[in-house]
Amino acid sequence: MLPEDKDEITDGVRPFCAEKKIVDTTENIQALFINRVRENLHICLCMSPVGETLRVRCRQFPSLINCCTLDWFSRWPEQALLFVSSQFLVDLPDVTEEVRASLAEMCMKIHTSVEDLSDEFFQSLRRKIYTTPKSYLDLINLYTKKLEEKRNEFQVTFKRLSGGITKLEDTNKNIAELKEEMAEKQPKLEAKNIELEQALKIVNADKAVADEKERVVSAEAEIVN
Repeated sequence: MLPEDKDEITDGVRPFCAEKKIVDTTENIQALFINRVRENLHICLCMSPVGETLRVRCRQFPSLINCCTLDWFSRWPEQALLFVSSQFLVDLPDVTEEVRASLAEMCMKIHTSVEDLSDEFFQSLRRKIYTTPKSYLDLINLYTKKLEEKRNEFQVTFKRLSGGITKLEDTNKNIAELKEEMAEKQPKLEAKNIELEQALKIVNADKAVADEKERVVSAEAEIVN
C-alpha cells in the first residue's frame, strides 16, 4: 500500500473514530478500517454448478462453503420464461401486442423443447446438454438482432426497388407522351408524305423534259461541231 493511500484511509476513518469515541491511534484506525471493510464489502460469485468442476474447486477452498451464502437457482418454470421474454420484447418496435405475445410464447416453447430434448438425448446416449438462463437470454437477443438486420435489409431492398419502379413509371410516362405527340403529328406526317409524293412526280416529270432537252442539245452540238 502506498503512503498516500494510508494517509487517505487514516483521514477517512478518523471521523468514525471520533463518532465512536475511540482514540484515533494508528492501531485503532487500522482495526476500525478492517472492521468496516468486513461489514460493508460484499463479493458475489456466479458459477455454473454443471459437472464436477465446481464441487472439486469448492473442496479445495473450504471457505467458499463455510463463509459464504449459497443460492442455488433451479430450472425456470414456463411462467418465468414467458415473463422474461415478454419484458425483453416489450420495446420491440412496429409490432402489435398480439404478435409480441406470440413471440414471447415462441421463445418459451423453444427453450423448454430444447430442455426436454436434452433429457431425451441424455437418456439415449448418456451425454448431457445444458441449457441455462443465459442461453435463454441469448436466444431472445439473437432474435431481436436478426429482426433488426432483416428490417435493415428490407429497407435497403425496398428503397432500391422503389427507385427502379419510379424510373419505370417515369419511362412509361415519357413513352405515353411520345405516343400522344406522334398521334398528334401523324396527320401532318401523312400530309407531308402526300406533298412529297406530288413533288416527286413533278420532279420526275421535269427531269424527263430536261433529259429530252439535253438529248436535243447534244445532237445539235454534234451537228455544230
